[in-house]
Amino acid sequence: MAFLKAKIYYILGIFTALFFLFGQGVMWYAYGGDTEAYYIYFAHHIEAKPLYPLFFHVLNIIFGDSLYLYAAAVIQMVFAVLCIMMFVRFLSRHLELELFSIFCVWAASLLPFVLLLPEDPVPHVLMTESLTYPLMYMYVTVILKGIWEQKLCFLYVGGLLTVLMTLIRGQMLFLTAVTLLAFVYYMFKESPGNSTGKYKKAIAFAVFLILCIWGEGLLTRGYEKFFFHAPAQDYSAQTLVQKALYCSEEKDKELFDDGTDRQIFEETYAGMQEERTTWQYAPGDLWDWKHITGSFGANSYRVGDVIEKVLTERGMWPEDQLEQESLVLVYSGHLSAKLIPAHMGRFVEVSISMMPAGFVSTVLFHKESVYLLIHIATAALYLAAVGLSIAVSIRSGRILRETEYMMLIVITAAVNVVASNLIHFGLQRYLAYTVGMFYVGGYLLLRRCFLLGRKQKVVSPASEI
Repeated sequence: MAFLKAKIYYILGIFTALFFLFGQGVMWYAYGGDTEAYYIYFAHHIEAKPLYPLFFHVLNIIFGDSLYLYAAAVIQMVFAVLCIMMFVRFLSRHLELELFSIFCVWAASLLPFVLLLPEDPVPHVLMTESLTYPLMYMYVTVILKGIWEQKLCFLYVGGLLTVLMTLIRGQMLFLTAVTLLAFVYYMFKESPGNSTGKYKKAIAFAVFLILCIWGEGLLTRGYEKFFFHAPAQDYSAQTLVQKALYCSEEKDKELFDDGTDRQIFEETYAGMQEERTTWQYAPGDLWDWKHITGSFGANSYRVGDVIEKVLTERGMWPEDQLEQESLVLVYSGHLSAKLIPAHMGRFVEVSISMMPAGFVSTVLFHKESVYLLIHIATAALYLAAVGLSIAVSIRSGRILRETEYMMLIVITAAVNVVASNLIHFGLQRYLAYTVGMFYVGGYLLLRRCFLLGRKQKVVSPASEI
């Protein structure tokens, strides 16, 4: 047993590697929906952050066209194994887990890599998630290390990891808010001391996070300029216009004084009515999110085509591709600037209506035949996680590490759901980052309840004498 305890991480690491190789239906690499469009062919794409295309570009230089995708898959699998085992080992050591609990934590950690099958076999798929999913385990480990060991430097490392993950996938910027909340809790836990010193720490950390956000944007712009001579372009205009158009009405044409803007809106809206991709055609049930996300994608393609058509008719469409992209973003921004203020309530309502399905994606799956039960189960799981976290700490008379862990995961999942649906929309693969870690937390809380109950049984007879 002592030998097994000493070698358990190596053994589980080998089993993890074997699962990735033989247990996901893919042995080496797999293409995702955006693989060929954005990543493996090194070119300018305003939607793509720099590090993942650069990853393939470097591997292509080293291994050549015939081998570089295999190399990418191997690196992604090895990296995922290392990150998962780092996470499991960290929890085991800080929570003094026995062998059975180590195994349970490890098994639960693999859940996202099962839940996303067969569409997204992370870490085989050549998509950003194959790096950001493992990095999320590293991020949580670093944040917990900072809180549990009261080492502020690890929260700074968490901020740097956020920059790294955002440079791979822009969505991961939401972790800036999680890092800030973790710092606030760190300051709350810190022993009472000089309030001026705490104030300086808070200012320094806030400045650090601002510099992280600024630095990430600077690096992205530098990448586009250095490799492709492309100007800085804000893709948020393209994501916002999808929702703005979805929320629009025919009478909104009166909002546009400029003739070009008005024609673009009128033609786009006519096409949306034919395709039934506006809010009036939502089914009005738990599957609204599916109509919304499908409509967003259709509206995005449609408005781009209409902008090109209208500007071509008016002799305003340039030959240069970069100028074309910039004009699509400019005119998309014009539409959003008028439509969002006119329908702010509906804009927010549509965002909120997608969030229940988003929370489902953080703990369960989407199945039509039992969809209402799935939503009820999701609410029950979250209520149980929060309630049990509070209960075990109250019972113990102090804030337990299990409670801190579970609340970090709940907050991370909630911030991701809210941010994804406010800015864009939340598909399962955007939101399932914390599925495994959620069930790890559930197991740890149940284990703590068992230990508290056993302790009570031992103490009670003695206390009665």
